Amino acid sequence: MQPSRLRAAVVPVVLALIAALVTPSPAVALQDRPVTVVAVVDSGFSPYHYDFLGSQHPWNTDSDPGNDLDFSAHPSTYVEGHPGAERLDLTLPGSATADVDQLRGVDSAKWNSFGRSTTSQARMYWMPGTKVIGAVRFGGERFEGSNSAHGTRSAASAAGNLHGTCPECLFVLVSGMLPEALAWAMSQPWIDVVTNSYGHSTTPLRDNVYRHGPVQQGKAASEAGQVVVFSAGNGLANAFDVPAFTYWSSEKGPDWVVTVGAVSPDDQATYSGAGKPVDISSIGRSYPSTGGSLAEGTGTHSGTSNAAPVVAGYFGRVLQSARETLGDLSAGHAAGVVAQGEPVTCGTAHPSCPLGDGVLTRAELQDLVFHNVLPDPGLNAAGVASVQGVPHAYYYQGHGAVLGRLRGSHDWLEEAGRMIGASTGVAAPPQRPAGERNWFVVDSMCRQGIWGDWTGGYYTGSAPDMNPIDDPLATSFRAGCSAL
Repeated sequence: MQPSRLRAAVVPVVLALIAALVTPSPAVALQDRPVTVVAVVDSGFSPYHYDFLGSQHPWNTDSDPGNDLDFSAHPSTYVEGHPGAERLDLTLPGSATADVDQLRGVDSAKWNSFGRSTTSQARMYWMPGTKVIGAVRFGGERFEGSNSAHGTRSAASAAGNLHGTCPECLFVLVSGMLPEALAWAMSQPWIDVVTNSYGHSTTPLRDNVYRHGPVQQGKAASEAGQVVVFSAGNGLANAFDVPAFTYWSSEKGPDWVVTVGAVSPDDQATYSGAGKPVDISSIGRSYPSTGGSLAEGTGTHSGTSNAAPVVAGYFGRVLQSARETLGDLSAGHAAGVVAQGEPVTCGTAHPSCPLGDGVLTRAELQDLVFHNVLPDPGLNAAGVASVQGVPHAYYYQGHGAVLGRLRGSHDWLEEAGRMIGASTGVAAPPQRPAGERNWFVVDSMCRQGIWGDWTGGYYTGSAPDMNPIDDPLATSFRAGCSAL
């Protein structure tokens, strides 16, 4: 063969080999890795913010282009049980300094045509290029809002790319803080966690007494495996003043609901009026969040409105990690099982770890969050100030308080790391305070006495005897709730 002909034959082959070596691997299809879905029931969302964009998802911004997710795929192709949705193409920002208010104006005609849903028919949309795989509007309020809208900030705290405690999670945004909105979200087995940052009232004060919520549907959703999270409220006047008890709220009171209180960002003291008793707490003031008008604009979120989605994000992140560890590519939950796959060999720190049998239940997921949050060392509620040395912090903060991303990534990664580490046995749950379990058995008994029995609670038919001097409030509640 002539040298020129040899070169002509060889060069294309060599160039093809070189191209194969230097060309990044294509983005993975979403169905090639587990997904976890968090629904936020709130009002006013800005899907233009970087917290919601697919291009800013943590897998799409890391150093491995091979694990990027294709957010142009219809969600029904990768989320098992997704009922389908109408496509809503938005004018997404091209940079962090893009003005999202202007973009919303460009899309005004699309927002004007955003249909309402009813109890008999939900009209759901999905937004290509974003993490929003479902968007549903109930009631008369508009779906879209600014970066400072309540819903934008609540969603960001739960699963935002920049501010969320589960940035890997995908969104369902439900506009309309109404019983039918909550009922719809709880009826979707492909939604893993539902977070709610609102309270109904029967008086001008925010007393959080509301007996017409979907109580039995919430019980069924929890028994199936969904985690339903509710903010406990910020006191009777919404100002962390006079406590608003949660027992008689049909959303916050039942034993199968995760009720979240608030603590100070300064010293983690419980805010008075945050709604007691609660299961767990998080930051209730000046939490880093969305704001301004730019695509990466910042602001703060406060109250139990912030604390609840922060906690919801922890549930989502621990669940996402479990699905990845087990190799579970399915989505959603059924019969109380939220993840399953290949059993893991538990670490020596926790030889009977939850993932050792290859199955994670909702009850185990809840234990991973509740029992691996650090208990408060002795902070009590007395207005905004803290009182040191009181041993019954669980009366006010529940199992403890998570700080989330208050100070960047350090606390959040450490807190989630304890929960995830316990799931595989590489970390042992911290020692719980004396009296904590007795308190939650009594608390569970009170809730079940009002809202009905539940096999997933601390109370299973008998309450412990306690010394009124050692545990005064628990003793009082035991006596009062025994008659329910």
